[in-house]
Amino acid sequence: MIITVPNIEDINEWLTKEYNMKVLDKSYGIYEYKNKKIQDMVTVQKGYGLFMTVEKEFQYENGESFTIKGIGILDNIYTTQE
Repeated sequence: MIITVPNIEDINEWLTKEYNMKVLDKSYGIYEYKNKKIQDMVTVQKGYGLFMTVEKEFQYENGESFTIKGIGILDNIYTTQE
């Protein structure tokens, strides 16, 4: 049995499913969220064997930002803080 932690594709799938975010430009980290464009400014991902933590900071075009935090366990990601 191979045990893995979530990867970047899993993180994008989590954002789509949980936050209805749509990837507009993967190479520049541009998403659509609540009918507005946002950019992925900072991603911190740390692995700890069977689980990992992820923290993503996004910024709206007007400069406002927000952070989403989650924990990944065995290919699943759960929100820990919005």
